[in-house]
Amino acid sequence: MAISRYRKCNIINNKYTSIPVYNFDYSDDDVYYYITNSGDRFDRMAQVDFGDSEYWWILAKINKMSFMFQLSGSMQIKRVRNPNVFLDQI
Repeated sequence: MAISRYRKCNIINNKYTSIPVYNFDYSDDDVYYYITNSGDRFDRMAQVDFGDSEYWWILAKINKMSFMFQLSGSMQIKRVRNPNVFLDQI
Protein backbone atom coordinates (compact mmCIF):
# COMPACT_ATOMS: atom_id res chain seq x y z
CA MET A 1 0.00 0.00 0.00
CA ALA A 2 1.31 3.44 -0.95
CA ILE A 3 2.22 6.07 1.61
CA SER A 4 -0.42 8.77 1.33
CA ARG A 5 0.68 12.20 0.16
CA TYR A 6 -1.83 13.56 2.66
CA ARG A 7 -0.26 11.95 5.72
CA LYS A 8 1.35 15.22 6.86
CA CYS A 9 -1.86 17.24 6.51
CA ASN A 10 -4.16 18.35 9.28
CA ILE A 11 -7.75 17.12 9.16
CA ILE A 12 -10.59 19.35 10.35
CA ASN A 13 -14.23 18.26 10.01
CA ASN A 14 -13.16 15.22 7.98
CA LYS A 15 -11.42 17.42 5.37
CA TYR A 16 -7.75 17.91 4.66
CA THR A 17 -6.68 21.46 5.42
CA SER A 18 -3.83 21.53 2.93
CA ILE A 19 -1.75 19.35 0.66
CA PRO A 20 1.86 19.24 1.82
CA VAL A 21 4.52 20.53 -0.52
CA TYR A 22 7.29 18.04 -1.07
CA ASN A 23 10.56 19.34 -2.41
CA PHE A 24 12.34 16.16 -3.31
CA ASP A 25 16.11 16.15 -3.10
CA TYR A 26 17.57 13.89 -5.78
CA SER A 27 20.49 13.68 -8.18
CA ASP A 28 20.57 13.11 -11.91
CA ASP A 29 21.55 9.49 -11.17
CA ASP A 30 18.17 8.92 -9.46
CA VAL A 31 16.13 9.74 -12.57
CA TYR A 32 16.25 9.17 -16.30
CA TYR A 33 14.59 10.93 -19.19
CA TYR A 34 11.76 9.35 -21.10
CA ILE A 35 9.94 10.46 -24.25
CA THR A 36 6.22 9.93 -23.77
CA ASN A 37 3.92 8.14 -26.14
CA SER A 38 0.32 9.09 -26.77
CA GLY A 39 -1.76 7.58 -23.97
CA ASP A 40 1.02 7.51 -21.35
CA ARG A 41 -0.19 8.31 -17.83
CA PHE A 42 1.61 9.02 -14.59
CA ASP A 43 -0.29 6.33 -12.71
CA ARG A 44 0.83 3.63 -15.13
CA MET A 45 4.41 4.89 -15.03
CA ALA A 46 4.33 4.93 -11.22
CA GLN A 47 3.22 1.29 -11.23
CA VAL A 48 6.39 0.45 -13.16
CA ASP A 49 8.75 2.85 -11.34
CA PHE A 50 7.49 2.37 -7.77
CA GLY A 51 5.47 -0.82 -7.96
CA ASP A 52 2.36 1.15 -6.97
CA SER A 53 0.25 3.44 -9.15
CA GLU A 54 -0.70 5.63 -6.18
CA TYR A 55 2.72 7.31 -6.36
CA TRP A 56 1.79 9.04 -9.63
CA TRP A 57 1.92 12.39 -7.86
CA ILE A 58 5.69 12.03 -7.28
CA LEU A 59 6.24 11.80 -11.04
CA ALA A 60 4.04 14.86 -11.56
CA LYS A 61 5.94 16.75 -8.85
CA ILE A 62 9.46 16.02 -10.13
CA ASN A 63 8.33 17.08 -13.60
CA LYS A 64 6.89 20.35 -12.24
CA MET A 65 3.47 19.55 -13.65
CA SER A 66 0.10 20.01 -12.08
CA PHE A 67 -1.46 16.85 -10.76
CA MET A 68 -4.14 16.85 -13.44
CA PHE A 69 -1.70 17.41 -16.30
CA GLN A 70 -2.53 15.39 -19.37
CA LEU A 71 0.53 13.85 -20.98
CA SER A 72 0.81 13.99 -24.74
CA GLY A 73 3.12 12.15 -27.06
CA SER A 74 6.74 13.22 -27.61
CA MET A 75 7.19 15.02 -24.26
CA GLN A 76 10.49 14.58 -22.42
CA ILE A 77 9.84 13.83 -18.76
CA LYS A 78 11.78 12.48 -15.80
CA ARG A 79 11.19 8.91 -14.66
CA VAL A 80 12.42 7.32 -11.44
CA ARG A 81 15.47 5.07 -11.47
CA ASN A 82 15.85 4.83 -7.68
CA PRO A 83 12.42 4.92 -5.98
CA ASN A 84 13.76 4.73 -2.43
CA VAL A 85 15.37 8.16 -2.80
CA PHE A 86 11.86 9.59 -3.14
CA LEU A 87 9.95 7.27 -0.83
CA ASP A 88 12.39 7.90 2.03
CA GLN A 89 11.50 11.63 1.86
CA ILE A 90 7.76 11.15 2.35
